[in-house]
This record gives sequence, C-alpha cells and structure tokens, in this order.
Amino acid sequence: MTPISSSSCGPIVYQGSGQPDYLIVSDLPLRAPPGALRQVNGIRDVLERRHYTAGKFKIGYQSCDDSSAAAGHMDPARCAVNAKAYAQNPAVLGVIGPYNSPCAALQIPITNASSSGPLVMIGTGTTDPSLTSAVPAGEIGTPGKFYPSGRRSFVRLTAPDQYQAAAAALLARRHHLRRVFVVDDREGYGHDMAAWFRRDAGKVAVPIVGSGAWNPKAAHYAKLVSRVKAARPDGVYLSGYSFLHGGLLLKELRAALGGSVLMFAPDGFSEPEDLEQSAGSAGKGLLVTWAGVPPRDAGPEGIALARRTKHEEPLQYGALYGAAAASVLLDAIAASDGTRVSVTHAVFAAQTPTGIIGRFGFDREGDPTVGAMTILRMDGKKGFTLDPTVYPSVALAKG
Repeated sequence: MTPISSSSCGPIVYQGSGQPDYLIVSDLPLRAPPGALRQVNGIRDVLERRHYTAGKFKIGYQSCDDSSAAAGHMDPARCAVNAKAYAQNPAVLGVIGPYNSPCAALQIPITNASSSGPLVMIGTGTTDPSLTSAVPAGEIGTPGKFYPSGRRSFVRLTAPDQYQAAAAALLARRHHLRRVFVVDDREGYGHDMAAWFRRDAGKVAVPIVGSGAWNPKAAHYAKLVSRVKAARPDGVYLSGYSFLHGGLLLKELRAALGGSVLMFAPDGFSEPEDLEQSAGSAGKGLLVTWAGVPPRDAGPEGIALARRTKHEEPLQYGALYGAAAASVLLDAIAASDGTRVSVTHAVFAAQTPTGIIGRFGFDREGDPTVGAMTILRMDGKKGFTLDPTVYPSVALAKG
C-alpha cells in the first residue's frame, strides 16, 4: 500500500492486521474554517465504529490539507497538487471534500480524468451551482469542463444556490405573503438568485408584484424605494450581497415601509457585523437562508456523534458533515467491486445515513435530492438566531 506522497497529507490511519486494501482521503482546509478540521473528527469516528472496513475491503485513511500557512486558508496551488496526487495513486477510491467551491473547480477536472477511472469526490461545503449545473452567470463551458471523461464524479452534501431561492419561496408561503417585491444587486449571484426565486415563487403560488435592481455604487436609493413602496408589498426579497450596499438599501426600505413588511435574503446577507454596521436597527427581523443543517436538527446518531467529537458550531459544516460523507463513501465501496468506476456509480446511488444531517440521495448531476436550508433571523446586536429549517426538494429547486 503506497500512501499519498504529498507533503500536505498525514500518515495512513488504519486499525487492523496487515495492510489496508484501499485508501480514502479527505481534502480540507485544516487551518480555517474550524468546521473543516472537525470534519476529520467525524470521518475518524465513522471509520473507527466500522473498524476501518467497507464490506469485504479493509480501508485506510489519510487526512490531507488544502490550506497553506501563507494563505491562512484554502490555497488554490495546494488544491491542484493534492488532486494530482490522488488521481495518480490507484489505491485511492474516494475523496471527502473539498470544503470550498473554488478548490472543487480546480480538483474535479483532475480527478475526473484519472487514468484509473473518474475518482469520486464528496463536497462538504461546496455551494457554487456551476459545479454541477449550467447557470446564467456561470463561467462559459461549465459544468461540462469539470468532467473531461464525460462521466459525473462529484456529489455534494450542501445544496447549491438554487435551493436557497426555493427555500425563500417556501419561506414566503409559510409567512402567507401575497405581495412580494424582488430586488437584486445586478451581480451574477444576485441576478440568478432573483430569477430562481421568481420562478419558484410561481410554483408555490406566491405572487410577485414587482422587480427592480439596485446600483451597488449609489449613495442612496430614493427612486427604487419609492417604486417598491408604490407596489404595497408585504415582503421584499433582497437578492445579492449586503456589502454591495444591500445593507444601506435595507435601511432605506425599512424607513419607508415600516416594520410589518417581511425582509428576507440569501446568504449574501449572512454577515451580522456587516449588517449591523450598514443597516443598524433596520436589520432586525431580516430572515436569511443558509445552506446546511444546524446541529440542533441532528437525529439521535448525530447528537451522539456531536458528544463524542466534543463540539459542533451551528453555522459550520463540521463533524456531522464529515461523518455523513464517510458513511456514504464506505457504503459505496462496500457495494463496489473495488474499482473507481464502480465506487463512483455506487455513490450516485447511495443515500446519507438517517439521523446525522437527514436522509437524502443525489440527482444525476450530483446535487442532493433534498436541500436543507437553515433560516437565520437577525436579532440586532445579538447577531443571528435560528428559525425553523426549510427543506426544498430538487424538483422545486431545479425543476
């Protein structure tokens, strides 16, 4: 058994007699964020409880770091070097990670073109929709350019941005909104999210009474606010980034519309410090969608896992996500004939275990069939608190 030779990887971890038959690796930024390091704890926990086996196969594990001291977090150069090392080692049957979408965009084409067959990767925090789907603001050639073999080899546990828009539509219906105005920041993320929200709102019978866009460089938004007010909305969807003057627009809208109008937004508004600075008290009550399952929603197995691994942050993809990915990968290896092609096929047919982050499978593009969305409520200087989680289906989010 030849270990991954990259200096980014730790030694093979294995408990048993002799040598393992195959390796799995994790590719995570171990310097930051803290959730990535905790994923290793979740992976190790599952391997230990399964005695480092997957069916008839003995499995070793290596933890690899795609961050660097110079960057302080994920390093694109490390991502590329690591991916080449995985692809070239025929003992590696699967990769848990990466955590970051830019790293995934570099690694997937390398591991997909492996001479030993496409090497499956299970993204744990990757939400960029263009990794799996053609989107209006996506780079030309995506997602096809990520899969030079012509076969998909990447799945993810965290739902892409389309699911945020679907969750926002379900949120509007939950609050019985009947007159929603949609504004976006003219950037690709905000523009696409607004378009998906309008589509999904129609599917769940939430009426849209108007749309507009804000200029991120403007000093004020009196004209746009006047348009919104004239439409008499009971909800406004702010599609974009708070740091692109979205917080300022929120402040002006709240002053004009009062406190009874529901303000809600995607995760571009998920930085409480930025909201507090730009919107002040106007940010209070804002609802924000964030991809992922909070630890409070874990089932009995996830609660026990969190106790064993000591700590789990509410807005981090931590040990629960590492454990879910390890379970999916080990189940797939157990169902395979030990080749990369068969493991990849089995991962696409697999489901996450019950009781950790919820049970779901993957569609043919590699996205989850149910995309959990945590709902954050801005509570002034206290930051965000948690509202009930929303679970849009792939049918609503992607059609």
